[in-house]
Amino acid sequence: MRKIKLVDGNSIMFRAYYATAYGNKDLLKTNQGQYTNALFGFINMLEKIITTDTTDCLVAFDTDQKTERHLKYKDYKAGRKEVPRELIEQIKPIQEYVRLKGLKVGILGGYEADDIIGTLAKDASKKGIKVDVYSSDKDLLQLVDDNITVHMLKSGMKEVDDYTYEEVFNKYGLYPDQMIDLKALMGDPSDNIKGVPGIGEKTAIKLLVEYGTLDNLYANVEKVTGKNKDRLIENKESAYFSKYLATINLDVPLGYDSDHLKIEAVNQKELLDFLISFELNSFAKKHQTEESPKIEISCIELIDYQDIKNVLKPNLSVYLETSNPNYHKAELWGFSLSDGVNNYFIEPDLALSSIDFICYLQDPDIAKFTFDYKALIGALKWHKIQVKGVVFDLLLGAYLSNSRLGKEDFKTITNAFSYYDCLSDDEIYGKGAKKKLGDKKTYMEHIASKALAIFKLRDQVIAELKEKEQYELLVELEIPLSEVLADMEYTGFKVDLVELEKANVDFKIRIKDLQNEIYQLAGEEFNISSPKQLGTILFENLNLPTSKKTKTGYSTNIEVLEALKGYHPIIDKLMEYRQ
Repeated sequence: MRKIKLVDGNSIMFRAYYATAYGNKDLLKTNQGQYTNALFGFINMLEKIITTDTTDCLVAFDTDQKTERHLKYKDYKAGRKEVPRELIEQIKPIQEYVRLKGLKVGILGGYEADDIIGTLAKDASKKGIKVDVYSSDKDLLQLVDDNITVHMLKSGMKEVDDYTYEEVFNKYGLYPDQMIDLKALMGDPSDNIKGVPGIGEKTAIKLLVEYGTLDNLYANVEKVTGKNKDRLIENKESAYFSKYLATINLDVPLGYDSDHLKIEAVNQKELLDFLISFELNSFAKKHQTEESPKIEISCIELIDYQDIKNVLKPNLSVYLETSNPNYHKAELWGFSLSDGVNNYFIEPDLALSSIDFICYLQDPDIAKFTFDYKALIGALKWHKIQVKGVVFDLLLGAYLSNSRLGKEDFKTITNAFSYYDCLSDDEIYGKGAKKKLGDKKTYMEHIASKALAIFKLRDQVIAELKEKEQYELLVELEIPLSEVLADMEYTGFKVDLVELEKANVDFKIRIKDLQNEIYQLAGEEFNISSPKQLGTILFENLNLPTSKKTKTGYSTNIEVLEALKGYHPIIDKLMEYRQ
């Protein structure tokens, strides 16, 4: 059965921002200073909503244009905190991400996201189409019917309440169409809707259970007892105006209907470029894994010295795979060579015992291409081999073309240049303690695919660098600098072990002294490194000023301690202890 998903983009966006902003001055941002915390949280939540079986979807957003509600009531939503600048600058990227995912973005000046969702949801319901609405705004409960379910997000996507027609009644004792009248009576401070002053949720529900609708309630208002009767009579106009404000517009002139929400094909390069540009590396890697092609590559293993000698020539790409990024200590897992047509693999022991191969690597007059020249030099210096003659480094070229690519893995970098014929290392070797070489044919082809990628991408990367007038920077500065830096890493520097050990002893003594001073000021011993125990000491035992206690306890981060300086001598001791 066809099903449509309608997402309240504004609701998710705000939840995503404040979930990562509360009590945190260091919001997630790129190296260029672009804030990304809301974008990160939004993507994380949206990807849990848009599952693989989703075929039709729209994500709706408010605009900064006044709606009819604002025009009729200038104080509509007045009193809300001003939207943080850090969030405002993330709105367009969030909407762009939605578009890049092939989802329809619902935006129309003069209308709220709720109105867009309501119009499409009811249109689909009339056609017998099932609709799932995602939001944290209870106003949308008025839309629920036999075909429409509203999913209320309470804690990201970890807690979601699913409101069907029956569940709305089970929760409130009212039917979905009564939710509008409920808000008309009780009002809504978050939207600055007054309702009937003095009538809260419990009383409003009780009145609607008895009288059914706002109209019927006022038709029988003389039967209402006590002060509620007077409140209702005195605020009848407010009640009906609040109902108007609370009613979702189901007739928004969108220019399309629920039959035009099909998810479109995703432009993989544009999406990946977007994720990389905002340094959302975890999503970029996940995207690469999901889109990984089945790579088929021809790879010849060179098994003796003569085989190696026969293939060596200028302008080959040379790649060295190591067991981990610390190439000074890593195991060598294999060499690969490529001329763009023929791809070769050499076991490390054979390669390092081949005089022809060693001479080839060390000859400054034989041009070679690689990925991460510094790593190649650094790893082979431990085997008394000084690599020379590298005239192209894919990693450095990618970095100069886009500085965000400087620390990315091989696959991320090749994908950034629309080259998708490499798998990720995690897919081949596994992760963490499970990381290993595995099947030889598989890892040989993987390592060879990297040499092929270096060769094939060289011309494209060089063309981009020349267009940006950066090619000379690569060959005249960055590549020679790699040799200098590799030498510095290998050579290292002297360390006075005696002084280091003395400092170690001194620090231990100072830490012990600080612990005792903190215990004395606190009046008891406790785990100083435990935020929960420290919070109890500071804000309950010592009664220092704090914000409200959260579910996880009191915050005792550095910002909190900085704000408490001068209130108690324990604060300076704690800060020194942490340092």
